[in-house]
Amino acid sequence: MIPRTALVILGLLMAAIAAGVMVASIRLNATVDGVNHWRVVGDIKAMNEPLKLYHTLNGSFPTTEQGLRALVEETASSPRPTHWRRLFEGVPKDPWDTDYMYRCPGVRHPDEYDLFSAGPDRKADTRDDVWEDWGK
Repeated sequence: MIPRTALVILGLLMAAIAAGVMVASIRLNATVDGVNHWRVVGDIKAMNEPLKLYHTLNGSFPTTEQGLRALVEETASSPRPTHWRRLFEGVPKDPWDTDYMYRCPGVRHPDEYDLFSAGPDRKADTRDDVWEDWGK
């Protein structure tokens, strides 16, 4: 028969291990979220340069309808680019496997465009959206 004191110690030890596992899991999730958010910031910065070059070549940014695909394939919709060049290999998806949100003119940046990730909930214009200035 196991003494009662040993059972209490064993129970406390098991509770401490379970608490440690929970804390590690929470920290891991926070780390993954941080990595995903920084990846979005990097993707947006990488897409900003081709968008600016598109504007320089054509006098305007792609419309919301044309979207980021205008950097990859020539658009047939108006306004048609006058000096189209393929400026990006492919349109990346965010870490949650969702298309990046592109609006021109932008709501947040009415003189240019909005480019952001809808975040983990995959819905635009919610609290978890990730913009280039995330973390600042």
